[in-house]
Amino acid sequence: TLRPLGKGIRITTDHPGAPADRRNLAYKAARLLFDRTGFKQGLWIDIKKRIPVAGGMGGGSSNAAAVLTGANRLLGLGQGREELLDMAGRIGADVPFFLHESSFCIGRGRGDMITPLRSTAIIWHIAAVFNFQVLTAGVYKALRGPLNTGGGLNLRLTDGRVDVKMTFPEKLASLVYNRLEEVVLSRFGVIG
Repeated sequence: TLRPLGKGIRITTDHPGAPADRRNLAYKAARLLFDRTGFKQGLWIDIKKRIPVAGGMGGGSSNAAAVLTGANRLLGLGQGREELLDMAGRIGADVPFFLHESSFCIGRGRGDMITPLRSTAIIWHIAAVFNFQVLTAGVYKALRGPLNTGGGLNLRLTDGRVDVKMTFPEKLASLVYNRLEEVVLSRFGVIG
């Protein structure tokens, strides 16, 4: 929840493990947005955590994206899509994903060059929650070699979006992977 504030950036959260200060990605998003636009007033950001902190689900990144779009609109800061995407990429590699209105995307580069996937397929997800945190920065630091090994995925673009129907969707599952999973599984065997 975002509310205008007289001055400064205030973070409140209902989760004791989520930082309520400058370390929070939502704070960083607001600070970057204010610095870019010259906004001199403030913002109160109240975060209700519904997914685990450091659970690898992009909670902090999605909060940052929500602050960029929400504060831009709420405070009338006038930043366009390209400006918001640029700021998102500066906050974190996966923050731009959350600015797209698509459940699935292909990430290139550091993961911040996003191409949305258009699919009518029903894809199920299972989330397993453990009693320990997996910090993204530590996972990236432990990664050896390139983030992307290619995978041979060749998708057709239609109007700037990937059309999965034209790419043999039955093969898609075998081509989609998360290179960071290798690091996580080697460091936290119980996840495997």
